[in-house]
Amino acid sequence: MIKKELKERKISRLQRNLSYLKTIASISLDEFLGNFEKQLACRYTIQECVQICIDIAFHLCIVNKFGEPTNYKDSFKILSQNQILSDQLSIKMQKWVLCS
Repeated sequence: MIKKELKERKISRLQRNLSYLKTIASISLDEFLGNFEKQLACRYTIQECVQICIDIAFHLCIVNKFGEPTNYKDSFKILSQNQILSDQLSIKMQKWVLCS
């Protein structure tokens, strides 16, 4: 089981990352495309957000005894089947990890 402090850190990091992405969304497209460092930072930030969601999804599946996911995509499917995620959100999240 993930300890409470670890869960809180993951949620906090996700919130911080989303806040950062909102600040980037406020700049012009030309400014963004002209700044390679911001592009790299956004890529990393998005990847980290996806990984945090995967970690949380796996955790929820296991602690709630919904079954052990066989891959990342499966973790979001299981949460949808158990009414933790809407079908629409689950499908979107599964597309994040289509390759797994």
